[in-house]
Amino acid sequence: MTIEQAKKKALELIKKSKTCVLATVDKNGFPNMRAMMNLKNDGLQTIWFSTNFSSIKIAQIKKNKKGGVYFFDEKMFKGLRLIGEIKIKTDKASREKLWHPGFEIYYPKGVNDPDYCVLELKIKAGNYYQGFEKADFKI
Repeated sequence: MTIEQAKKKALELIKKSKTCVLATVDKNGFPNMRAMMNLKNDGLQTIWFSTNFSSIKIAQIKKNKKGGVYFFDEKMFKGLRLIGEIKIKTDKASREKLWHPGFEIYYPKGVNDPDYCVLELKIKAGNYYQGFEKADFKI
C-alpha cells in the first residue's frame, strides 16, 4: 500500500468512527488511554475533542503535550495511529466549534461552562494498518 493510499483509507476510517482512543502521558511517563467521541477533524492534520477542564488528562497535557489517537474498525481489522502535540483550548470560538446539543448533560452551564474545554491534537505522523499491510507517514 502506498502512503497516499494509506492516507485516503485513514481518512475513510476517521469518517466512519464514532469513537476513538486518546492517549496522553501520565506523571510517570506511561501512556494513559481513554475512549473519546470522534467530533471533528481537519483531514489528517488536526483532530479535536471536548473534555472536562477538571479531568486528569488536562493536568497530564499541561505537563507533557505529547499525545496520540487511535481509530479502529474491529470487524475489518483496520487501525490508524496518529501522534502529535495537544493544545488545551478554552476560547469561545473553539468551544462553539465543537459544541453539540446534548452536551448539557456533561456541561450544565452550556457552551460557557468553565469545566468545558477543547483539545486540539496537531498531527505529526501516523501509521495505517489493514490486514497485513501498513504504511507509516508524516504530516
